[in-house]
Amino acid sequence: MKSIIKSILTVSLSWAFIISVIQAVFTYAGNPEIMLFSARLYLFAFCFATNLLIFTTISMAVYAVLKLTGYSRNKNYSLFYSYFIVFFNLSVLITDFIRLRLENPLRLYDYIFNPLFLFLSLLSLVLLSILLYFMAKLPGKLLSLHLRTPFYLLFFLLLIFFTARDGSLRAPQNTEPLKEDYGISETGIRVIFLAVDGINPDVIDPLFQQGKLPNLKLMDEKGSSFLLETLEPGKSPIIWNSIYTSAEPADHGIKGFRKFKMPFFRPFDDDVQFPAGTIQRYISRFLDKKGIIKSIPYQSIHRRRKAIWDILGEKGKTASIVSGWTLYPSYPVRGNMVSAEYSYTGKKPRSSLYAVYPGELGDSLNEFIIKPEDMDFKDISYYLNASETRYNELLRDRWQARNIFILKKAIAMDRTFFNIALHLWSKNYYDFRELYIRQTDTLAHAYWNYFQPDKYPETDPGEIEIFAGAIPSSYERADEYIGYIMENFLDEKTVLIVASDHGMLSTGRLKKPGDHIYGKPEGLLYIYSPEIVKNSITLKRASVYDIAPTILYLYGFPHASDFKGRILKEALKDEILDKIPERSIKSYGSISIEIPSYYDEKGDKTIEHIKALGYI
Repeated sequence: MKSIIKSILTVSLSWAFIISVIQAVFTYAGNPEIMLFSARLYLFAFCFATNLLIFTTISMAVYAVLKLTGYSRNKNYSLFYSYFIVFFNLSVLITDFIRLRLENPLRLYDYIFNPLFLFLSLLSLVLLSILLYFMAKLPGKLLSLHLRTPFYLLFFLLLIFFTARDGSLRAPQNTEPLKEDYGISETGIRVIFLAVDGINPDVIDPLFQQGKLPNLKLMDEKGSSFLLETLEPGKSPIIWNSIYTSAEPADHGIKGFRKFKMPFFRPFDDDVQFPAGTIQRYISRFLDKKGIIKSIPYQSIHRRRKAIWDILGEKGKTASIVSGWTLYPSYPVRGNMVSAEYSYTGKKPRSSLYAVYPGELGDSLNEFIIKPEDMDFKDISYYLNASETRYNELLRDRWQARNIFILKKAIAMDRTFFNIALHLWSKNYYDFRELYIRQTDTLAHAYWNYFQPDKYPETDPGEIEIFAGAIPSSYERADEYIGYIMENFLDEKTVLIVASDHGMLSTGRLKKPGDHIYGKPEGLLYIYSPEIVKNSITLKRASVYDIAPTILYLYGFPHASDFKGRILKEALKDEILDKIPERSIKSYGSISIEIPSYYDEKGDKTIEHIKALGYI
C-alpha cells in the first residue's frame, strides 16, 4: 500500500509541476504587465498547489477503478495508468488554452504566433514523448524521484528564463530622477482638463452625423482633434497616470487596479488575473473573498512621478483636481483635491478626511453627494427606453438589477463631482482645473452588446430596445457637462482639453461585453481655444504620453527629457509658438507622497467600489 501511495504522489507531483509551469507561462502571456519575479513565482506556486490537489484526487480515483475492475493485477496497468494521466493533463492544457482565448479573443493571432508559445509547445511535446518512453521502458523504476529531478530542474530554469522580460528577473530599475532648478515663461494661459473615460470614435461619429454632441462637435471642427494611441494592458489607472506624468507604468509606479498580498509573500506590484474558467481563477477568487489573498488598491501613495498639478504647484500655480483614478488619499496641493472615494466615504469623518484636501473642505461638500441607492426611475429614465413598470420588472432579474445598479452608480458619481467642480470653480480662481467623467466608460462595459447587437446574436431583442440608447445617452450627458463648462469658465486665455484614456472593443461575451484591456483601442483628444488653438480639419494622431508635456508647455514650463511624450505643436497657432520659447530640462524629479497617520492601506471601500462598477 505504501508503494501505491508513493507512486500516486510521485506521479501527481511530477505532472503538477510540469503542467503548472506551462499554465504559469500561459497566465503570464495573458498578463504582460507582470514584471516582478515574486509574482511569477506566485503564479507557479499557486498553479502547482491546485494541480497537485486535483491530480492526486484523480490518481486515487483511477487506481480505485483499476483495483475494483481487477485490472491492477495486469502487469501493464502501470503503463495504462501513465498514459491516462498524460492524456488527462493534455486535455487540461488544451482546455485552459481555449478558455484563455475566449477570455481574450483579440490577441489570438499574436498568441498563436508568439515564438515563446511555439517553442514551449514543441518542447512540451518532446518532453512528454521522452517521459512516455521511460514509462514504457521502465514502469517499475519510473516512479523513483531521482529520475524526476532533471525534469524539475529543466522546467524551473525554463520558467525563469522565458518569463523574464528584457533579460531581467527583476522589475525595471526605478532610479530616482534628480530634480533640476528651472525657470518658466509666464504666458497667462490656463487649462481646463476634462478626463472623459473611454470615449470612442465608434460612438462619437454616428452621433455627430445625427447632429448630436454639439459641444464636442464644436471642439472637433473649430479646434484640434487627435486619435489617441493608448497602452496595453489598457487598465484605466495605468493610462491616466501615464497621461498625468508622461511616464511609463514602470516609472510612475501604477501597474493596475490593485496589488496583492499573498501568504508568505510580500506585496508585489502586479495585478494578476488567472485565465477565466481555470480552477486557479475560481480558487483565487474564493481565497480573495475569504481574506486569505488580500487586495490592496493602487492609490496616490504608490505613484512615484509628479503629476501635472504637482509640477505647476512648484511655481505657484494653483489647481483644483476633482475625481479620477488613484487620487486617494488626497494629498497637499496648491489648491484642492477631491478623490473619487469621497462619493462613498462622505459624512464619515475618518475616511473623508483623506478623500479631500484640505480635509476641512469635506464637510462643505457633503450636500453635493448623490448616492445610487437613493436614485429611482426618474433619475435614470434618460438612459432607458422603458416605462416605470418595465423598469421594475427588470429589477427582479438579478443580472439586469446588477447592470442598472452600475448605471446608477456611474451617474451618481458624475453628478456628484460635476456639482462639486462647479461649486469649487465658481468660488475661487484656479490656474489648472481637472474633472473626471466616468459613465461613458462604465456603461460601455455593461451595455456594449446593446450598442452593437449584431455582434451578440444571443441578446434579447426586447432588452436591445430598452438599452440601445444607454451608451449614446451617456455621451450626450457628458457633452452637456462640457457645454456648461465652456459657457461658464472658458475665456480667451483658457484652453479646454477633453481626452479619453482609451476606446472600447467588442468582446463577443455577454458578461462584460465591452472591454479595452487588450487590442489598444484608440481614444480621442480634443483641444479647443479660439485664440490659442489651430482650427484643424484633419484628424491627427497623438499618444497618451503627449498630453502632460503639451499642457506644461502652455504654461511656459520646459520640456523634461525623461518625458515619454512630446509637445503637440501642430495643435497651437503660430503666434503662440512664437510667444512661448521651447526649453528643456533633464527631469522634474520624483514624488514621495506622505502616508497620513492612521491611514488604512485597504482604501476603505475602494476595492468594493471598483468591483461594483465591473472593473474587476
